[in-house]
Amino acid sequence: MSLPLYQDVFEEGELKGRTVEFLNKLKSIIPDGKKVIVIMDAGFHIEWFKEIEKQVWSWVCRVRQGKDLKLAKNEDWISVENFMPSIGSKTMECGTILLTKAHKYSCRMVTTYVNSG
Repeated sequence: MSLPLYQDVFEEGELKGRTVEFLNKLKSIIPDGKKVIVIMDAGFHIEWFKEIEKQVWSWVCRVRQGKDLKLAKNEDWISVENFMPSIGSKTMECGTILLTKAHKYSCRMVTTYVNSG
């Protein structure tokens, strides 16, 4: 069972520098030894992922257009926009990827298609 314990809304431009403050507040209300998964919408950055992982927690984040991915060691970078048409109607495990050319952040990617119509 999952239960949202704490949420906050950030105005545009407020994310930078709020990472540690938010995560410390969240940590203070969670009993030790509990599994935590932080779920974020697009707009969060590598800084957040690193800080969450320092707590030995997991994270899920929607990645939107404007970012680049590297799906395999010997493949070229691909934009999210160009990758999206390859997402089928079923959830797909992509394995470990690199996220953004600037950070080359290693993470696991799972894709899913949601029909918004």
